[in-house]
Amino acid sequence: MSGLQAVLDEVRSEARRHGWSDAELARRAGITPEALSRMRGTGGARFDTVERLAAVVGQKLKLAPLDDYLDALLEGGLLGEIDR
Repeated sequence: MSGLQAVLDEVRSEARRHGWSDAELARRAGITPEALSRMRGTGGARFDTVERLAAVVGQKLKLAPLDDYLDALLEGGLLGEIDR
């Protein structure tokens, strides 16, 4: 399962807790139900669209660095790659 699929599943699950159908979730996010269905099927969506979907169910998307990226950064491992 892709990261986007996991996010969409979580958003849809939260929408269900509110008693909303996919059509209602899409309407509240300002997209068509067909667009939501396409996102689920293709695994592709614009970040701002996914952000809106999350917001309407009271969630927020955040970007966080991967642990190995943080480790390399703290150890100075990324600096050498930038200079190359």
